[in-house]
Amino acid sequence: QGVGVASTWAIASIFAPVTPSAVLQIMRIVQEALTNCLKHARATHLHISWDVYAQPAGAILRIQDNGCGLPEASTGGAATGRGLGNMRLRADQLGGQLHISSDGQGTTVTLQLPLSSA
Repeated sequence: QGVGVASTWAIASIFAPVTPSAVLQIMRIVQEALTNCLKHARATHLHISWDVYAQPAGAILRIQDNGCGLPEASTGGAATGRGLGNMRLRADQLGGQLHISSDGQGTTVTLQLPLSSA
């Protein structure tokens, strides 16, 4: 909260079969989402969750803020910078899917990750 954004975390399990290289890619996705929130969103609250599920084996990482949202074109992949494109590329490299939804009340970044390929 040192930058004026309160945060909450909901971590279901940190014990998931994820390789060190996949952890680095996931960390970079989180880092970019947090950077975007702090630089552009004017958010006052940030929520990060990590859920692991068994059938099919996978995980969902969700980062939500209550900021001003993204320009409409950014959520569809046509971003003005490289950050969102890099996040999508990293998700693809992990065999996962990255979804970005945004409105005037915040942005949600969701990474769906199959653990068998991570």
